[in-house]
Amino acid sequence: MTAILPDRLSAAFRLTDRLWHLRGDDALLMAVDRGGVPISSVLARLLGFPLEFLSETEGQISEVTEEDAELAEPSIVERTPSARKGQTLIVVDDGTAAEARLAAALRIARSRQPALLVLALSAALPATTARLRTMADAVIYLQSPPHAKAVEECYEKLPPVTDAEVAEAMRAANP
Repeated sequence: MTAILPDRLSAAFRLTDRLWHLRGDDALLMAVDRGGVPISSVLARLLGFPLEFLSETEGQISEVTEEDAELAEPSIVERTPSARKGQTLIVVDDGTAAEARLAAALRIARSRQPALLVLALSAALPATTARLRTMADAVIYLQSPPHAKAVEECYEKLPPVTDAEVAEAMRAANP
């Protein structure tokens, strides 16, 4: 199978087009773990939404607070916006490889009582997407190759995201 997306950056620009109709809404982006941060950072800058980072901790996803950031190696989060009831929440990741992590992120988002809960993905594995679709009001993705077994198959390059890259992306998204 040939990869359809060159990298996370090109995926972010394409995903911006798919989310453009939400521009002007009272919305918050919620990046799921490291892979969602580079994409969410671009979305935040282009759509004008604040960005919150959700991080995997001990197998569970948890919200990264200011206090957590102070305890982390160089501060991963400069500022963590907080969702308000009735706001549009957009949960973002680079793919659906970690279904449990995405489901946990959607539960966190849903508990904040959003007006609209959107799951935005660059690459979606068909079976996983079908299960997650029941947890969000809308699921937007760029591609869902029917024979893909891993998200990595959907990208030409998908390098790991470092702490420094997360910190830089968060600063850029939340000046």
